[in-house]
Formats: sequence, C-alpha cells, structure tokens
Amino acid sequence: MANNKITGITRTTNRTRILTTSIPYSNGWQIRVDGHLVKRLRINVGFIGAQIPAGKHVIQLTYKTPGLKLRQLLSQLGFWIMFLSSLVTIFN
Repeated sequence: MANNKITGITRTTNRTRILTTSIPYSNGWQIRVDGHLVKRLRINVGFIGAQIPAGKHVIQLTYKTPGLKLRQLLSQLGFWIMFLSSLVTIFN
C-alpha cells in the first residue's frame, strides 16, 4: 500500500465474485485486474468494489484526485499573475 495505491493478489473459486472494500466510493478510484481497467462499482451503499473473474488475479486500486491537475495549473497561473502585477506596481 502506497500513498495512493493498494495492490493485492486474490484467488476466487470457479465463478465471478465481487470485490468488496471498506473504501468510500469516489470517482477518483481506478481498479485494475491483471493490469486491465475494470468497472468500479458502488457497493453496500457507499463503498467501492469490482467484479473479479474466477482464478488468481493481481488487483490494483489507484486513487487520483479528480481535477487536481486543473487546480494546480490555476494556482500557478494565479501566482504568476500576482507576481507580474507586483512587478508592474513596483516599477510604476
């Protein structure tokens, strides 16, 4: 388990099962089974899960904050606008 990633190995019986977690549902979560992105399910009212086919699989849950890159870009843009306006004010 890293800051934004959980990885584990699972073995299921001869049929598809539902992976159930206690992680609150959020659009930022991605679930991969053997490296392939699978559909994220909302289970038990508000938690994330996924269908896992029969057999042994490596499961990886990764979280990426929705909109983070846009927020970072806007913050940097705001910083530069403030910096440049300060320079203009100082030299005028």
